[in-house]
Amino acid sequence: MQKFYRLSVNIVKILTLLLAVFLFIGSFLTTCYAENMETQQVLLRFDNPLWNLLELAGYGLLFACCLSLSGKAGAKFRRGLLVFTLGLILLLGGMLIVFGRTVPAAPLNGSLEIKILSTPPSLIYPIIHSRSA
Repeated sequence: MQKFYRLSVNIVKILTLLLAVFLFIGSFLTTCYAENMETQQVLLRFDNPLWNLLELAGYGLLFACCLSLSGKAGAKFRRGLLVFTLGLILLLGGMLIVFGRTVPAAPLNGSLEIKILSTPPSLIYPIIHSRSA
């Protein structure tokens, strides 16, 4: 039973690594975008791999710097880096929702305008009328 468990874990690890490689190659070579959000059609466009290599090198350099500083500064730096990273992710996610054009919840022109519904308010908030006798 132990051999079967070990074999199953190794197969899952290999398949996970294979999926990660396919996702990395796919994201490295292509970009998904949508031109018309009414139809929700997602299209693929091939990227220039040199820009992706430059970005990958920049993130690698940033990761190496954080790793070298983490060993010197200790737990306080790691906690601060965690708070900074989570705050940055929250900020970027909020900016994507507010200003993004491909987020389904965002307005079509990417701005924060409030559109007045053409539906009568009585259908949205029904009022119960009492009958007078």
